[in-house]
Amino acid sequence: MVYVKYSSPDVSLNLAAEYYFASEHTCDEDVFMLWQPRPTVVVGNFQNIHEEVDTAYAASRGIDIVRRLSGGGTVYQDGGSIQYAFIERRDGDIDFARYLTPICQVLKSLGIDAVPNGRNDITVDGKKVSGNSQYRVGGVTIHHGTLLFSVDIDEMERATRLPDYKASSKGIKSVRSRVANLSDYTDAVATPEEFMKYLGEKMEPEAVYVPTKADLIRIEEIANERFRAERGGNLSVRSPKFDIEKVCTFAGGNMIFAFTVKSGIITDVSVRGDFFTDSSVETLEKALEGIAFTASAVSEAVKGSGFSAMEITADAIAEKLSEGIA
Repeated sequence: MVYVKYSSPDVSLNLAAEYYFASEHTCDEDVFMLWQPRPTVVVGNFQNIHEEVDTAYAASRGIDIVRRLSGGGTVYQDGGSIQYAFIERRDGDIDFARYLTPICQVLKSLGIDAVPNGRNDITVDGKKVSGNSQYRVGGVTIHHGTLLFSVDIDEMERATRLPDYKASSKGIKSVRSRVANLSDYTDAVATPEEFMKYLGEKMEPEAVYVPTKADLIRIEEIANERFRAERGGNLSVRSPKFDIEKVCTFAGGNMIFAFTVKSGIITDVSVRGDFFTDSSVETLEKALEGIAFTASAVSEAVKGSGFSAMEITADAIAEKLSEGIA
């Protein structure tokens, strides 16, 4: 096994590096990787970000949102977590035990009674300390997971708390679990950095590979092509069609907005409630149709619609309606 020493705080680059070493830089040996990320919410391939992430909160805190190519649920990562990956050329179906077992053995060497639990987790005392996922590129399996060492669990819960929108879709929702940090169960390593170094040594690689300049250039290109939403990536495009509802309460009454959103675009809108208006509700609905489901686009559309109601201004509607959207 070759230990590829590549760690970027940018999760999109790490995911791109996995993909690169699985699909293009074909090593003769299996590959093991470790990295330490900055605060990021990583969404599963078949999930809807609006059901999994408080996107407005994430934006306000500078938390990245990245969609990976594997299935499974949403995970929060920060500098207190260590991410790992196995890249193996083998035939066969998805097999989590093959990769969870060696990780559990390393954790046991630190005095942590870690066990595989359920389909794809590692737990200690019944609490989740690692979530894992897999996908295949050609004949190559990529297994990756997160190890919670000293993660900010409060921030994890806040970033993945559902915003003040009610959404329903065909996306796969995460199962919220009790989680714990590995640092609560061992004194053998004191920091995430020490933990990552220990993991790298305990995996006993036969060789160490440091990516070349050419490798790094291609990894950057893959990150832009596949994992960076702001450069045509797959966050909104891959989100399934979903219906979403927002109740806005004003002195002049309640307004209930129901949207259908597909690939990040509002395709249908209906407005109802107990408000009074001489304006055309249809004008407001049409102004919102066909725009991006973002705070700025929604706010601009409402203000430009010319709609108002008794004791409800367009500015007030724009402010309320854009809350909870990135």
